[in-house]
Amino acid sequence: MQTALTIFAALLGLVAVAVFLMVRSHRNWVARQTPAGAWRSEVEGGQVTLTLEGGPAEGTYTRVAETAGVGTRESGRWQYAAGRLQIRVTAADTGSQPGPGADSHYTVRFLGPDQIGIEGPHWPRLEYKRVPPVA
Repeated sequence: MQTALTIFAALLGLVAVAVFLMVRSHRNWVARQTPAGAWRSEVEGGQVTLTLEGGPAEGTYTRVAETAGVGTRESGRWQYAAGRLQIRVTAADTGSQPGPGADSHYTVRFLGPDQIGIEGPHWPRLEYKRVPPVA
C-alpha cells in the first residue's frame, strides 16, 4: 500500500510539472505574438480584410469590408499590448464607426500561428486568417 501511494504521488508530481511547463510555454508563445500583418475573414456574402502595418506593437491600419458587392473602408492607427488592440479611427466610409480620433479597445485572441480572433465594440466578433504575402 505504501509503495502504491509513493508511485501515485510521483506520477502526480510529474503530471503537475508537465502541466506547468506546457502553460509556461504557451504564455511565452502568446507573449511573442503580434497582430501585425494582413488578415482576412470570410463573412456571409463577402469578406473583411484587416491590414495592420508597422512594428510589432503599433502602426497604421486599414480595414476593408466587402459584403454583397458593397465595400466600406476605414483606416487609422493601432497599438497592441497584453492582448488588447487599441484602434484610433482617422477616416471611415460609414457613420457607424466612432468619430475621427476616438479610441476603441478590442480583445485579440491568438488561435494559432496564422489565425486570430478579434472582438470589440464596433467590429463584429470575427476570426481572421493570415493572408500570405504577395510574391
